[in-house]
Amino acid sequence: MARSVITITCPFCNHTKIEAYHHAPVKRYVGGPYGGGKNMVFVSEDKLIIASDCPNCGKSSSDIEKKMNEKKKEPHEERLKRIRDSGLPTNIES
Repeated sequence: MARSVITITCPFCNHTKIEAYHHAPVKRYVGGPYGGGKNMVFVSEDKLIIASDCPNCGKSSSDIEKKMNEKKKEPHEERLKRIRDSGLPTNIES
């Protein structure tokens, strides 16, 4: 598991520098002996682990970690526009 120490700004107050660990884990799976040795590599998502609380606004490290790791959901209209612009069909006919 690869881990590096980085400094980030607090997402709540955008003021102080907070120390965090950036994880980019890689999991490796080797197939069974009867099917022949098949190597497959699975890469999981990036993750930030916050080392300390924010001294400026007082938010805990777990609150900062949740805010940094949450995914932003793309609105439906923007997703359709992106699919149309890439040339994929949006209506499937059978």
